Amino acid sequence: MNIAKKITLGLLMIAPAAAARAEYPIHSPSPRSIHRTVQSVPAYRLARPQITTGTRITMFANFLQQDPGVVLLEIGGTTTRCELLEWCSSSVTVQLPSFGVAGPQDAGIRIVLPNGRVAKSVSVMLVPQPSMIVHEETIPQPMPTADTPKPAIYADSEE
Repeated sequence: MNIAKKITLGLLMIAPAAAARAEYPIHSPSPRSIHRTVQSVPAYRLARPQITTGTRITMFANFLQQDPGVVLLEIGGTTTRCELLEWCSSSVTVQLPSFGVAGPQDAGIRIVLPNGRVAKSVSVMLVPQPSMIVHEETIPQPMPTADTPKPAIYADSEE
């Protein structure tokens, strides 16, 4: 079989797949390679979950056994143990240590079984605790009724 027939046969095999994906292959002089353009912007953004220091978290993992192990937080080359609140065969609930970080820090959380084997390792972004929290469900303030002749007096107002 000559080279022209091989290229034509190769194009016939590739063309339906390329048409289905709406891609147009760029053929090189070599009959063995086909170049396609690469998507310049990723289809989705991968990000580490952001976790605030001192937060209670539950991590899910399989085959954790009944005997509790430990959960370790690794940040900046330092490893510290998290307070274990609940250990089940499929999940672990821990309280992360509460310490100050200046800004977001790459960190890792590891679930370690009693025999020393790492059951799960998760990369996270550890963020500092907020200096203020705004609660959506605020307590409504009493409003004066329409038939009241003088304005209402509140506990924090001066007379």
